[in-house]
Amino acid sequence: LQITVHGAKDLPVHPSRKDWSTFVAADCLNCLADDNARRRVPDDLNPFRFRSTVRKRSNAPSWEETFEFVIVDWTRDKVKVSLCDAKDDIRLGMAELEVSQLLDKADWFPLRTATDGTTTRLYLSTVFKPVDIDIVDPAGLRNVP
Repeated sequence: LQITVHGAKDLPVHPSRKDWSTFVAADCLNCLADDNARRRVPDDLNPFRFRSTVRKRSNAPSWEETFEFVIVDWTRDKVKVSLCDAKDDIRLGMAELEVSQLLDKADWFPLRTATDGTTTRLYLSTVFKPVDIDIVDPAGLRNVP
């Protein structure tokens, strides 16, 4: 699944500054590794996590950054996206999106906010690129379709 993070809008008012310095973090839930394995790997080395660059001093940040996740079961896997402030370590909003609802789509996705109840939105576009791969079971005895 290829996801492009385009931008964000309707950010809440910052309590002490006039603007935010934001980044987007994405985590593929249920994808190829269990949660405990995912937590032990640093974000910059984890193939199940993505973190965009920081866009400083903007209330309408734009990224145009693309990343990919390997999806095993598009009917049950999810992608969690969060919009965060880099200076104050605040999460401005978060959404868990089902991969089945993201296939070849471009839209403004509302984020649940933890700040003042505003509806922050994140513009994402996705492309689902199916590939055929053989996954070998842990014992190496057979290929799993």
